[in-house]
Formats: sequence, structure tokens, C-alpha cells
Amino acid sequence: MGSDPGLKDGFDLVQTYDMPHEFRDVIVASRNGAPGEVPDGVPILLDLPFGSRPDGDELRAHWARAAEVRQPVILAGSLDPQNVAHAVRAAGPWAVDTARGVETAPGVKDHDLIRAFVRNAKDAA
Repeated sequence: MGSDPGLKDGFDLVQTYDMPHEFRDVIVASRNGAPGEVPDGVPILLDLPFGSRPDGDELRAHWARAAEVRQPVILAGSLDPQNVAHAVRAAGPWAVDTARGVETAPGVKDHDLIRAFVRNAKDAA
């Protein structure tokens, strides 16, 4: 995707879907906290820098920032079955995202970890 001069500083990307018009949506993603001036109703994916290994205080601060966002938040960043319930209770996100948090090796998803992640996220919601 090329650079768009209409995007505000702080955006990492804008993700769009080629779907029928009634399902078309935009998700704004950021790895540096909530971006400013996002239209109401546009979901924001709040992530942490790729490869970071945040400690408990950094995770709690990330979740607290997510709780302050007025748009629907998709919370990402170091979420796993052990901490997703805490994250959901702290941030109240619209959705959660995980990848490495449910892997047994790079790129290898574990079905039991996925089930535990989903169960824990739902139970906390």
C-alpha cells in the first residue's frame, strides 16, 4: 500500500476489505498508542511494537491506554491465554487479537491454547 498524504502521523496502516458495500469497514492500526482524529465508529487496533517483550507494568499501561479510546478497540500485543482475561477486564475492548500467544513454535498454532484464549476472553467479557 502506498503512502497516503491524507493519513495523519501515527498511523501505521489502514486496512480495508474488498467486501460488499454494506460490510465494508476500515480498521486503523497503531503500535504507538491511540492515533488522533479517527472518525467515530472506526475500529482501532492497538498493538505493541513487533518483537517487544513487555513486562507486567507495560502491559497494564497498554491496556489502560486502550480503555481510554472512545472508538471500538481491537486489543493486540503480547496477549495469551494467561493474560487475556486481565486485558479484557482492564481495557473493555471490542475484540482481542493474538498470534504468537497461541503458538508452540513460530508459526505453529496450538488448538488447546486457542480454545483457552477464546474461553478466557469470553469469560472476562
